Amino acid sequence: MAAKAARSRAGESRFARLVTEVLSPFHVVIPLPAVVGWHQSHPAAAGLLWGLFAAVSGGVLPYALVLWRVARGQANDRHITRREQRLVPLALSIALVLGGIVVLVLAGAPSTVLAVQIALLGMGVVMLPITRVWKISFHAAAVAGAVSILTAEFGAWAWACWPLLALVGWSRIVLRDHTPAQVVAGAVAGTAVCWPVYALIG
Repeated sequence: MAAKAARSRAGESRFARLVTEVLSPFHVVIPLPAVVGWHQSHPAAAGLLWGLFAAVSGGVLPYALVLWRVARGQANDRHITRREQRLVPLALSIALVLGGIVVLVLAGAPSTVLAVQIALLGMGVVMLPITRVWKISFHAAAVAGAVSILTAEFGAWAWACWPLLALVGWSRIVLRDHTPAQVVAGAVAGTAVCWPVYALIG
């Protein structure tokens, strides 16, 4: 009985780790502006290109920064599970997103792509002071923010994506990387910032 329970817990942990890896914040936010840009712009190819630029400036470059810090031993892993290691990469990521937004504005990029980046910037600005004192869940915030934007953009069918938020929250709790309160706070922050900002600007 004990061995069976142990195998069950091990299987649960493996699945939770898979969910955490697949739905990591950068995996979620990097494709987001490209999807929205492709959907809204005419021609779609132009919107896709703008979205890809936003994905690089607001997602790929910050992700590369995190991986570089991991390689240098300045972060314990690419999820930056130690709260005290999050401040510098988060602040630099905000700066990179802001720089990309300036380029998007000056170059006349589609408003929807710009709205995605401003929403993500707002989420980062909200998360920065919180993470100084409390380990709020970036996973939950990223998934909630992305699904909020998709729902505002695509409508009813995007509601099918919301269970992903519960799934990633479960995974963070099972892995003991976050408490339920930290997961809920991340979900609230992502939704409360991204949905109204995207709806207003996009």
